[in-house]
Amino acid sequence: MEDIASGLIPEEEQLLINLLGKVTPKNMTAGVFNAVAKIFRLPAIELVCLRLGASARTEVLLSQRPADDPIFPGQWHTSGTIARLSDASPFDSLKRLAKKELGITLDLSALSFTGICYSNHNRGGEIHIIYVYVFYGNAPDNHQFFPIDNLPQPFMEHHHAIIKLTMERFQKI
Repeated sequence: MEDIASGLIPEEEQLLINLLGKVTPKNMTAGVFNAVAKIFRLPAIELVCLRLGASARTEVLLSQRPADDPIFPGQWHTSGTIARLSDASPFDSLKRLAKKELGITLDLSALSFTGICYSNHNRGGEIHIIYVYVFYGNAPDNHQFFPIDNLPQPFMEHHHAIIKLTMERFQKI
């Protein structure tokens, strides 16, 4: 394994170790998270919500990052979250995500595992653990449904692979 601390003198390495020892999941800032994310491949739990829209076209639920987002400005994406130490399983991550982002209580029995894929992007690397959920009703606040074959731009590049895997699985449901 490549030495993560290569380029640091021993005193700098020890300072980094001491400073990281002060960071907890509850006090980690976005800046610290983004710096650490560039070093490791983090587990991202993805919830791809689909529905049949007008003319029986498959639609995907998306949200758009703010224009001033430092990593993915203004980009559209499916719902996802980085797994936290407090999550005992991917299902805990999914329930937290559904409640926080979508304002819904997730019916875990309605989930289907889609697959796993890796990505590298502006923030770093991720292992995407993907689930598909058939959504009924209107889009929650700050979300929109789009036909799967007509995604809005700008769109997070690595989410194309997530949607592709999901659609391959969804065709078998």
